[in-house]
Amino acid sequence: MIKKILLWSLLILGLIQLIPVDRKNPVVIPQKDIIYVTGATAEEAKILKNSCYDCHSNESRYPKYAYIAPMSWVVKDHINGGRESVNFSEWGSYNSDQKKRIAMDAQEEVHNGEMPISSYTMWNPKAILSASDKDVLKQYFAKILKFENASQP
Repeated sequence: MIKKILLWSLLILGLIQLIPVDRKNPVVIPQKDIIYVTGATAEEAKILKNSCYDCHSNESRYPKYAYIAPMSWVVKDHINGGRESVNFSEWGSYNSDQKKRIAMDAQEEVHNGEMPISSYTMWNPKAILSASDKDVLKQYFAKILKFENASQP
């Protein structure tokens, strides 16, 4: 009985590998990216790329475990959700109110340790934000807020 269950489990696990997952990133237009639009410093850009871009940009890097179902489905779902909430590659397409909301939310989530999410940093420890990284990002998003507030009449 246990052998049958194991055999069927392996067969099912093998078959689900045949279900395709689209891992192609959308085209990146550098002039729309938050790093370009905001004139981010090299340090700010590095932190964003290391800790945010895999889920919140069109530059997602897929780790090895993202090629094995059902993990591939979970990773793709996280990326889709992340891009839906904010896509830093599309920053230039957002209006000022959207940019302010995103910057305020990002500042709060970084401050509260909610981003990057623990299920991501567990598998990607390089994405963990140090206290210094958090300060840099909080100041960066504050700078964006200040700019957006000043640019509105």
